[in-house]
Amino acid sequence: MSPRNALSLSARFMALTQRLRLGQSASRVLHRASRLDLDFQPLPKDVESIWWDEGLPLYQLISLSRGALSGPVQEDKAPAYELLSQLIKTRQINYSSFDLRWINGVYTRHPAVSTVSASSFEELAATPYCRRHVRIISYRDFESTLGQALAGNRFSLQLREASWRGSRLFWYGDEQQVCAFAGAVAYARLRGLEYLLPAELTTYQLDPAAVETLGEAFHVLAVPSECWNERGFVKLLIDNAIPYARLTLPGHPEQLEWLLLPRQSPLSDALGQGLKLAGAPDLLVRLRQIGAIPDERTPTAPLPPEESGGA
Repeated sequence: MSPRNALSLSARFMALTQRLRLGQSASRVLHRASRLDLDFQPLPKDVESIWWDEGLPLYQLISLSRGALSGPVQEDKAPAYELLSQLIKTRQINYSSFDLRWINGVYTRHPAVSTVSASSFEELAATPYCRRHVRIISYRDFESTLGQALAGNRFSLQLREASWRGSRLFWYGDEQQVCAFAGAVAYARLRGLEYLLPAELTTYQLDPAAVETLGEAFHVLAVPSECWNERGFVKLLIDNAIPYARLTLPGHPEQLEWLLLPRQSPLSDALGQGLKLAGAPDLLVRLRQIGAIPDERTPTAPLPPEESGGA
């Protein structure tokens, strides 16, 4: 750490200590936490991708189980779970006519193309694997390929949308048919072909009020999973009996973990403040940014639904 950075950190530490009027134990925790040398990583950036599970894995919160959180004390995990489970609101909308060309994402990945970086169906359809397995040169080929992709769905669409993925609409279908569906949509766009089908859209919206409620009760920080092997960090938790809950969201290459520290505990609050000074990303900042994005559709949005309902 450079002298300038050390001086800046010391000044921030002193200012924070004075502002919070911490007791001796909490002040010591804040001081030690702010000097932890952990391998904090920046949060995943928003990416233009057809894949549902790209970026910050908030989709894992949709059906979060109670057993997903770990920690030494059940009384610390229970309120964290209750607040996390309220972050995302679900709504279902039924359309009698939905233009196939509006869809620009897929919910599942075929193993053969799971590592492909693609921002459009056109890019996916042009990959060697998809080109070998899908060939559309006529309208008859188009209908046959689309029928293959939608087999078992009575020629209707199941779609997903999430506020943290912007305006993208994701096809919820058989992973084995990803190339067929992408090829059919790409063909319809290329030919300017309006193809209308009934659709059921499930939307997931991050609730700003729930984010604020979570933030009032907890620090929510992103920490590397390796930090639990760092003696200084673990010793700080154990020696001070600091309450916490941790949430591991699988499926992300960085193994992003959420560390929830209750603000009502002076020691836990001090640890949260100290880890921020040490460089831990504050997940609440990102959640507030997502929640502040207006729920507005693009000019090519679906027609008003015939029926809608909440869940």
